[in-house]
Amino acid sequence: MTPMMAITVPECETCAKVKETVEDVYGEGGWITGGKMTVLTVNSTLKASDGLYNAIASVRQDKAEFFDANGMSTKRYGTSVARADAVVAIYSGGKWSAQSVGHISAN
Repeated sequence: MTPMMAITVPECETCAKVKETVEDVYGEGGWITGGKMTVLTVNSTLKASDGLYNAIASVRQDKAEFFDANGMSTKRYGTSVARADAVVAIYSGGKWSAQSVGHISAN
């Protein structure tokens, strides 16, 4: 989780939820396979006066499977359909940080 959290702020609710889910699974001795995120496109022309940048990213996630400490499959997710996410980021201290990430549509 260190690489993801290095480019986000603690207030990013989506990022914190992903971190919590992964830490819960591994903390109980389980593991997750798959789930690779692929960014297909990013479009941004919006900069707010407070230095934040708004972008729309099209992201797809590969199938993932969750296992408990005994090796039993507990959850499976198929490959997701590419969907649009809104990303709010700031460039500060020589790096980009995500301030918030969220799905634009419920599908």
